[in-house]
Amino acid sequence: MDNSNPWNNIHFTDYELHIEHQDVGQAKLLNHLTGKYLTKHKPENILFSGICGGNGLEHVDVEKVKSVCAIDIQTLALRIYPIPRLILFGQL
Repeated sequence: MDNSNPWNNIHFTDYELHIEHQDVGQAKLLNHLTGKYLTKHKPENILFSGICGGNGLEHVDVEKVKSVCAIDIQTLALRIYPIPRLILFGQL
């Protein structure tokens, strides 16, 4: 893990627990907004910045989307998505 970026010192699970906490509500909001805008705009190519634990990737229609690009500092987070044609970038 690259220690020059402070985000790389935060464990993936700790961050996920934080954004999923009911007082924070970030995971639920991101999931909702991702689903809403993927349904509304029906993009063929998608770029997610700060994808972390998914943030709504389950809303991607893998039958219609040509490509998904995900960017996140935490490369561990980028290895858990079973989406075809998913391009991952990490360690910024």
